[in-house]
Amino acid sequence: MNRVGAVSILVLFVFSAYAWPQTEAATVFGTVTDPSGAVIAGAQVTILNQSTGLRRDLTTDSAGQYHVAGLPIGNYSVRVGKEGFQTQVRERFTLTSASSMTMNFSLAVGSQPQEVTVSGDINEIDITTSSVSRLVAQQSLNELPLNGRDLFKAAIFAPGVAPTPSSAQSLLSNGNAGQISINGMRPSWTDVRIDGMDANDPVFGYSPAGASGLFLGLNEFTEVRLLTQTFDVENGALTVGTRDGATIEMAEEAGEENLFLFGLSVEQVENSRSWYSPEWHYEHEPETRAAIDLISSNYFSHYEPGAFELLRDTLLLFGDRYMHLADLKSYVETQERLGALYRDPGAWAQKAILNAASSGKFSADRTIHEYTTEIWKVEPCPIP
Repeated sequence: MNRVGAVSILVLFVFSAYAWPQTEAATVFGTVTDPSGAVIAGAQVTILNQSTGLRRDLTTDSAGQYHVAGLPIGNYSVRVGKEGFQTQVRERFTLTSASSMTMNFSLAVGSQPQEVTVSGDINEIDITTSSVSRLVAQQSLNELPLNGRDLFKAAIFAPGVAPTPSSAQSLLSNGNAGQISINGMRPSWTDVRIDGMDANDPVFGYSPAGASGLFLGLNEFTEVRLLTQTFDVENGALTVGTRDGATIEMAEEAGEENLFLFGLSVEQVENSRSWYSPEWHYEHEPETRAAIDLISSNYFSHYEPGAFELLRDTLLLFGDRYMHLADLKSYVETQERLGALYRDPGAWAQKAILNAASSGKFSADRTIHEYTTEIWKVEPCPIP
């Protein structure tokens, strides 16, 4: 079973000027109406990054709504218009990382081409989340006299963040890892991401650092955001899993329509064991052939050629005992459905909430209790 988008305890986002993952980009959405409050469908909406020239064009739907995701940070303008109405332009509003801005428009009726421009800074009010975060912008990163130009020296400007110089060093680096404690929690619970990618010690989860014990390169970042409480629903967990007992039990709680199940059922596995052929999947499924050929090409083992030959042979030559190849095509199709859902933030949030709300049955306390009573047959031992 694979959990997608698992919630981190504490998150420290770092963003460079060159790469922007979809999950850390900004979003703008709103409704276009006329002076009476009736929605305007089919209005033309253009969002323009005034620094880079990035442009997004779309039209409002039947409810007069528009939604633009995946916008890098920067200064933007929005132009909204439709034939029979005055065009309205709002200029110089700033989008920061992982932010959501609601921007509604009311277009005045006008038969002649007219344009109303609103200039000046527009303060962003994000009403879509209860997350508590602090943003350290690029100007502060460049101008503040931060000791050693260390990332964690910038992080301590946020309330509740304290340096922890005595915390354990990373076992994979020569220097002491610079770490921070957020709201009194363990430094190892801080998740550091650069452009949305995990940048922590890959084995022990410590924060990144070099031999000096500092996280250098601060001048290359456009901003630092600390997310300290109440994460967005975009971090909610959706369940992707095979149709085995544990996943089926979860589907019974949350509803199968809110999970992403793939592969053969238990009955299908039992009925196909006598004739199952992994070679057939390799010959007839392009996705399976591409995956096996990539493994065989040493793509994942440049410095140790042949390291995965046994894996390839186990799948193709030795019968694929656990029928992995039978599930691969279904898994690829499931990932495509997952990607399509992510493009609908409302539907994604609904399923994430239902997954989280239905997870109480799977607590560790219940699991241990059932194991002790039903499998291990262990009786409670009273403590005098």
